[in-house]
Amino acid sequence: MIVELLLALTLPNASITPGAVASSDPAVVCAYGYASAHRDVPYSVRDRIYDEYGVPRGHRAGLRIDHLIPLETGGSNDERNLWPQTYAESRQKDAVEDELHVAVCFRHTLTLAAAQAAIARNWTSTPVGLPAIRAHYYPVRDGER
Repeated sequence: MIVELLLALTLPNASITPGAVASSDPAVVCAYGYASAHRDVPYSVRDRIYDEYGVPRGHRAGLRIDHLIPLETGGSNDERNLWPQTYAESRQKDAVEDELHVAVCFRHTLTLAAAQAAIARNWTSTPVGLPAIRAHYYPVRDGER
């Protein structure tokens, strides 16, 4: 029931997850390895996010804690930037994040501030649209759909 409820919620609750930025400096965010060096959300924080969204421990399968403003566009590990998202939607959002990162850091067709604002507002409606999911990045695990 809880997973079905979250499936209906494509966007996070803005009062719980408004988004938070760790860096607004493209020179920092676009540096090789920036996102992977900052990708560490403790399990205690993840538990608080699930609790805030009303997802009890026994109902978290098929969900992951995701960053609203992604690390690769300067997002923070702050709780205001984290929310539970289904694996399927997080894959779609990852493709959007990748395209925003490319637009900001390589093509220079979008400012970092614009990318951060767009994805925080509505990740399904950004200047890069909804790109195709790169299936080879995401092997399907048992129980995922």
